[in-house]
Amino acid sequence: MNKLNVNIGGLELKNPLLLASGVWDTDSSVEIEVYGAVILKGVNLNGRKGNPPPRIYDIQCGVINSIGLENGGVDELNRKIEKIKGRTKLIANIFGSTVEEYKDVAERLKGIDGIEINVSCPNVKDSGIAFGRSPEYVEKIAALVKKVSNVPVFVKLTPDTDRLEDIALAAEKAGADAVVCANTYTGIVIDINTGKPILGGITGGVSGPCIKPLTVYRVWKLRRVLKIPIIASGGIASWQDVIEYIMAGADAVEIGSIIFRNLDAGTEIISGLNKYLEEKNIHHILDIRGGVHDG
Repeated sequence: MNKLNVNIGGLELKNPLLLASGVWDTDSSVEIEVYGAVILKGVNLNGRKGNPPPRIYDIQCGVINSIGLENGGVDELNRKIEKIKGRTKLIANIFGSTVEEYKDVAERLKGIDGIEINVSCPNVKDSGIAFGRSPEYVEKIAALVKKVSNVPVFVKLTPDTDRLEDIALAAEKAGADAVVCANTYTGIVIDINTGKPILGGITGGVSGPCIKPLTVYRVWKLRRVLKIPIIASGGIASWQDVIEYIMAGADAVEIGSIIFRNLDAGTEIISGLNKYLEEKNIHHILDIRGGVHDG
């Protein structure tokens, strides 16, 4: 019996482990078959050049990146999808500089199993993060994408807001099938010899173990108000981290920066989850979902 299979808004996954957007591309050596799904690199309608280098920088407990959502546009992504279909479930991560662009990208996608709406990238000025801080815009974008899509739609939230619950509820009201909590946290690193920012894009998104308690808290808050599934994303490096997120209220998780340090992280996490469930005599992974609320 599979103790790890989950259904996220109608999308059946063999396990609750998703590979976060920006981690994997078609030339990567990561074995994507291990994962319940892979979220593809962010895509807009006609492509984007990205930020100047340096784009990524190691910090004490993670990384900060300023990639800038570089991509070749939705038509190029469709050609890539055609070559990799069948290896695991594929979810497109879409963004836009206008509300209508989100709809246009969603309409042109082919061969995908789900859509993740990115209204939360902290290192691109026109990536939609301003939309992501507005319940009204999130509701409008999610409703438009749902209208033109025949696959489950998830909304990736920004943690950099004091209206997280309102924004998540707006996504739910618009018909989103799940929310992703959350994107990276906005940060900056400075070269003390030059007095200038190290990243070419000046600010970047902070990820890694240092943000995990912050995002676990946000998942816990959202579980109290949402009816739809929550996909947790932030600082996951071990199977213990996954258990913690599910106990806080998540239905699935995304892993990201750990892959840059350990290509086998997914396999190790799934093995650890199965062993934990067996030792604790737990029937299914979601039997512990939200357990901290019950306590």
